[in-house]
Amino acid sequence: MTSEAQFRDALVRSLAGGRSDPEPAGLRTAAVAAADEVAAVAEACRTLGRASTLGGALDELPRAAARLAGRAALFVVRNGRLQLRRSHGFDSASASPTAFARAFPLIVGGRVVAVLYAEFADQGSESVAAGRWRDLLDVLTSHAGRVLESMTLHRALGLTAPRLENGPASARPHAAAGGGR
Repeated sequence: MTSEAQFRDALVRSLAGGRSDPEPAGLRTAAVAAADEVAAVAEACRTLGRASTLGGALDELPRAAARLAGRAALFVVRNGRLQLRRSHGFDSASASPTAFARAFPLIVGGRVVAVLYAEFADQGSESVAAGRWRDLLDVLTSHAGRVLESMTLHRALGLTAPRLENGPASARPHAAAGGGR
């Protein structure tokens, strides 16, 4: 069993109250969905961390947000105005009605440099549950801000930005050996 599968199983057990006996189907399904959502955010964070350019990171954020919420758009701040940079999920003529919408500021160096707008369309088990999607997107947007800060700082100092390896943190040698925090 891979470390990601072990993590997912442990998370499912934790969300189910630590019981290992068979659970009602609804509880198990909800726990699996929650574990999948956490895994999706973790993968999105890794993808953002692997971006080689500021533009690449800015393009990945709404893509990842749309996978979680259904529809997302990123607006960048230019001359005090918001300009659409990228959107995902809005082109479908058969789009579900919006159940919830929220904007998340993308902060770099203490300044709002962009705004992620996301809509959660109630699509049953295919989307993040309404109670969690805002928190997951908040984490994702905060991480994107840190990635952009790091890239900007490395560029300003003329340094080569460190690259994340492809794969979960537990699969990287330094993380497994206790060398990273």
